[in-house]
Amino acid sequence: MALVAPRSKTWLPLDVHLGSATGARSVYREDVLIDPAANFAALKRSENEHNTALVKQAGIYAAVTAIDLANWRLSRFRLSAEAATTPEHGSAYDILHLAKPGIPALFAAA
Repeated sequence: MALVAPRSKTWLPLDVHLGSATGARSVYREDVLIDPAANFAALKRSENEHNTALVKQAGIYAAVTAIDLANWRLSRFRLSAEAATTPEHGSAYDILHLAKPGIPALFAAA
C-alpha cells in the first residue's frame, strides 16, 4: 500500500493592506473564480482598489487577496476587529488566535 501525501491548499498573495484596527476577532472569506484569459495586471489593480477601500472602514485589521492557481480562484480575506456576522457573500469565521510573525513577509511577497 502506497502512502499518499495529503493535498494542501496554497495561495499566492496578490494584494495585502493593513487597516487601523489593532487586532482581529473574525475573518470573512469570499471566493471568486478567475477567467483563465484574465489580464493579471488589471486584476491586481482591481484588487488593490478593492482592498484599499476596505481598510479605510473602521474596525478592519487587514484585507488580503490571494490566488489559488490550482483552482483558478481568488480568495478574499477581510479580518475584522468585530465579532463575526452572517455575510452577504462567502463565509465568516471567529478567530481564536491570530499569529502575526509572518505579516512583514506577507507584505514583501504581495
